[in-house]
Amino acid sequence: MTTFLKISVLAIFAISMVAGQGGLRKCWFCENARNFLDCLDRGRQITCKQPIDVCYAEFQSTTLTMGCKENSRTQSCTVQVGQNPTQCRVPFRTTASHTPNRCTCCCDEDYCNQAFDNPCMEITELPECTPVPAPGNGTKSCTNPDDNLIPGTECWFECNSGFYAEGPTHTTCELNSARTGASFTNRGPRCIPLCPQNAVLDVVFAIEISTSASSVQTLKEISAAV
Repeated sequence: MTTFLKISVLAIFAISMVAGQGGLRKCWFCENARNFLDCLDRGRQITCKQPIDVCYAEFQSTTLTMGCKENSRTQSCTVQVGQNPTQCRVPFRTTASHTPNRCTCCCDEDYCNQAFDNPCMEITELPECTPVPAPGNGTKSCTNPDDNLIPGTECWFECNSGFYAEGPTHTTCELNSARTGASFTNRGPRCIPLCPQNAVLDVVFAIEISTSASSVQTLKEISAAV
């Protein structure tokens, strides 16, 4: 192969590569994000593999995933969004093909799933739970801060030393059946003193049977303390 022919082949290959890349959609990618801002913070830009691919955003249970999605030649995903544009809003307006805890919408422009004004972003507007307070004489720890108590958030409660928990020590933020609001499954425990003030105590003594002076003196000291 002549040098000129080699250069020509390489040039054609390079042009075809550029043209191929130029025809591919570019989308924002993230997996299992808590919400839209979390997706932007932890995600990245990607290039789809096929010219027919589109950008998508999918809400499943309490997580958000974005990326490239293969679209059929009839553009079923984008057509579906056009026919049911409110499917991803809270509360979900589901169709027979969409279960209440899952929603997907597509768009066919570069990074369109990253835009705030895209209908796909409606899925991030989840209702949040009202914070549950830490019990008196106890502490609370949650998987999310109080300003981001989205469904799926879990909290645990502990009582301080000298107190015991009366009631559940774990609670979860859950959507209601209509998916219009969210609340915790319970409000946590009460922390009860192990030895309440002014309580009547039942005292049991186990004393060595002995008439020694030391044993008698020990019994007198214990009795005086009670």
